[in-house]
Formats: sequence, structure tokens, C-alpha cells
Amino acid sequence: MRHCVPWLPRLALVAGLIGLPASAIAWDYTPAAISGLTSLYGYLTNQNATLERAAAKYPSLRNDIQQVRNAFDRQYPDALATVTRLFQDIPLPAADRARLATKVLEMDREAMQSALASEPAMQAYLQRVRESAQGDMEKASLQLLLAAVYEDKPAAELASPMARSYTTKGIRQAGAIDLMLRMPLSWERDPAREKLLPDNAIFAFTSQGGNGLSTIDLLARPLPKDGAKDGAKEAGKDAASAAAAARATEELKALTGAGAKVIAQGTVRLANHRANWASFSIASDGGRLQYGRVWWVPLPEAGQTAVLLCRTPSLPPQAADNERQRLEPLWQAVAATLSTATPAR
Repeated sequence: MRHCVPWLPRLALVAGLIGLPASAIAWDYTPAAISGLTSLYGYLTNQNATLERAAAKYPSLRNDIQQVRNAFDRQYPDALATVTRLFQDIPLPAADRARLATKVLEMDREAMQSALASEPAMQAYLQRVRESAQGDMEKASLQLLLAAVYEDKPAAELASPMARSYTTKGIRQAGAIDLMLRMPLSWERDPAREKLLPDNAIFAFTSQGGNGLSTIDLLARPLPKDGAKDGAKEAGKDAASAAAAARATEELKALTGAGAKVIAQGTVRLANHRANWASFSIASDGGRLQYGRVWWVPLPEAGQTAVLLCRTPSLPPQAADNERQRLEPLWQAVAATLSTATPAR
């Protein structure tokens, strides 16, 4: 799928001429995501048509063609159907969407004709599809393909062999924090956004290969003051809960720069440490809402607290709640991957 790359600038130009919105409800239809999605739609549509025509034209290759189809479908279940649905949902008039489809299908017509020209040419094409099924394609295309395939079950991508592990060791912002976490490949580490976050930002990940609007960040914060913990122990249950909520609200304001409403909170064991978590919402102009979940993992051996901060985009209330429900399983799955080689004190 390496040939997807040259399409993107041309598709971006077409998208710009049409006048795409900066974002949309449901899937994150940013201009870059639309360009990549359109490229995928054209590639997968033409791949399907090429394999169908090849099976009719070269009967001796039918078994190979079916094996290649099966390998691709195992790695990217329902890829064509899902990408087609997402493409058809692009927030554009039908005529403009049809223009995009026509452009992208025309771009690959020559490659299709070349693949069908002879049996050896088709065998070479089948090898390229095999390699794509193993993840051997341009990274941005692969990330967007995975984001589409796992769109309705993003947590499942974390179990994919393509998921990546990250370590904080050696990263200046992490200080003495020595943690590992696992992230889906479709979530791109975003150095530009890391620079915009406070100095305590260790990792910043953005959905849809960096073209989406949902974020997962790993940050470093000071350890909680002993006095705050002692006060919680001495207070009654209700008072302790209120104090914990107040502290969570204060911490969230420091993390997000906005007033957050704590929806739920609790404790959990992460990275061999007792961690606190909170679910929250942030109201913004126009009645929009952002949902998120945060985990604070105190690491006395490092003299710091690791903070995993997960957030949806700011959306109309129902869309925001839908996005929260879609992403919460992924947030919890990512938190569960946090691990450290350093034993807890």
C-alpha cells in the first residue's frame, strides 16, 4: 500500500477545494483523516475489483487469490465494508463525495491494468497484497486502516501483534519514572503536541494515526503530600470521599487547564502500586462536553507520580457520551498495561 502516500497531497488539495469541515461528530473527520480515508477507500475498492477480475481471467491462480484474500481479511476484518461505510459518512454533500471517489479510483486505474496484464504481473501483485496483510505498508496508511477496522472496538486493537510498547526510561521528562505501557499502533506518538503540553509531559498520543481528536497522555507529577493522605485516613467516609473529589478536581484543573466535574472515582492496582482514578467531564462553549479518565500512580521509589490522562474531543453531549463509551474500554486496557521493573516500597 506504499502507493497510498503520493495520493495524500492530491487528495488534500481536492478536499480543500471542496471545503471540508475541521471536524465532525462520530469518527474524527479532520481534513487529513478524510484524505487518508479516501485513499484507503480507493485502494481497497480497487484491490477487491482487481482480485475478482484476476480470478475470472486466470483460473490457475484462483487458489492463490483466495489464500491472499483470507490472509488480508484475517489481519483487517471487514476492512472494505468498514472503510466504505466511513467514507460514505464523510460530512459532505453526496455530489462532492462522489467527486472524491471518482478521483481516487482513477488514480489507481493504471496499477490495476498493469496487475491484470499477465499472469506473472498478477503473481507479483498478489505478493504485494500478502505483504500488506503482514503490515508491510506505509505507516500512515496502516495506522488509519487499523483505526477504521477497530473503530467500533478500539480496545481490541491493543491485543493485535502490531500494538507497540513504550518505555519511559531515558526520557528527560520522566525523571526517575521507569514504566512501560502498550499502545495500539493506530495511536501515533505526537512530539509536536508533547511540546505544547507542560514540561511534565512524557508521552502524548493522538488517535487515527495522529489525525484524530482523541488523546492519551502520560505525565509526571509530584507525589501527593503526606498530610493529605493522613487527613483522608482520619476523616469519616463521606468527608474523605469529598476531600478526595476536591483533590481530584484540583489536580484535573492543573492537568487540563479547565474546570472539571468528577463523575466517579476509586482505587485500583496498577504497576504494582495502589493508584487512584477519576472519570470526569469538562463543559465548553456551545454546550459541548469532553469526557475523560485519569489515573494517578504514586511511585515513591521515583519520587514522582505517573499520570495517565485520557480524553475524548469536545463534542455535543450525546456524541461526547457515545465517544466516552466507545473509548473507555481502551483507556482501561491501556492503564492495565502499565508496568514497572522496580518493586514497590
